[in-house]
Amino acid sequence: MDMEAMIRVVVDDPSQVGSARRAVVSLARAAGLDDSDAGRAATVATELGTNLVKHAVPGGELLARQADDEVPTVEIVALDRGPGGDRPMDWLSDGFTTAGSAGTGLGAVDRAADVFEIVSAAGAGTAALARIVRGGRPAGTVRRPGSAAKRTVVGGVSVPVDGEIHNGDAWSSRREGPGMAIVVADGLGHGEEAARASRAAIETFERAPLDDLVELLQRMDGRLHSTRGAAVAIAWLDPTRSSVRYAGIGNISATIASSQGTRSLVSVNGTVGQGGARPRELTEPLPRDAVFVMHSDGAKSHWTLDAYPGLARRQPTLVSAVLYRDHRRQRDDVTIVAARVP
Repeated sequence: MDMEAMIRVVVDDPSQVGSARRAVVSLARAAGLDDSDAGRAATVATELGTNLVKHAVPGGELLARQADDEVPTVEIVALDRGPGGDRPMDWLSDGFTTAGSAGTGLGAVDRAADVFEIVSAAGAGTAALARIVRGGRPAGTVRRPGSAAKRTVVGGVSVPVDGEIHNGDAWSSRREGPGMAIVVADGLGHGEEAARASRAAIETFERAPLDDLVELLQRMDGRLHSTRGAAVAIAWLDPTRSSVRYAGIGNISATIASSQGTRSLVSVNGTVGQGGARPRELTEPLPRDAVFVMHSDGAKSHWTLDAYPGLARRQPTLVSAVLYRDHRRQRDDVTIVAARVP
């Protein structure tokens, strides 16, 4: 499922809360949510946006995307670099406030969302994630056995460089049995032509067999020959073998982070669409508690999840969003994808 479509609204003024709400409602309807669920998404966007204006000086940003789920789902993320705090769960209680308001904002988000997670640290800002599922279900419930409860979970953030409409980055994922394949593509440069290149890589990934990742990259190379080309990496996460297969061409980073340490997976030099590169497939162990992260060079590579206590256990989209907030390069499109095998 293609994850390219993501909305981003900078919220540092009360007037921008309405813009965020309208954008989220439009996304919810496009994703297939009904009026009631779109209304819940509107509540979440309004309350999170208002919270950014009140508490996150000088504001923050709201991200939203259609999630890869069995039923239509929208994820909404609020990010800021405000004062933060070490006990964010206290903020969910109605009546709790640090701004002289009624103190019902985050409590309302918790009630409206099917899943709500928040991470914060004093002096390091706050990140919150809400999921709205068509038809709803109690927050935090696990899907029926044999379904997504045993599948790889994946989430990500993909945002164009400031000032661009078209995103030169793209990502997607495909589930097959309990495993999952993930692709990240970064079209050369920015804008519409870069987006065309990355889009061609995603389309090839979504239609081709996944049994040979090197052959898949070679298919992409032929498909992208008429474009400016892209950096592309593909990973196959296999929980039955506790392993990840990986192959990439160009500057896409991949990292396995677990209690056993951090390991980087290496792509070969080159550009998909320009020929000449000789990719190779790697296979690495995937510990049970691992978080697998892939990102384009729009994010700095010198990060560690050890700097964020407890973040590795959160929803993958929240992991990706925090890394995006703290490690994004301001002059490039950026995509960060996180996945785990529960």
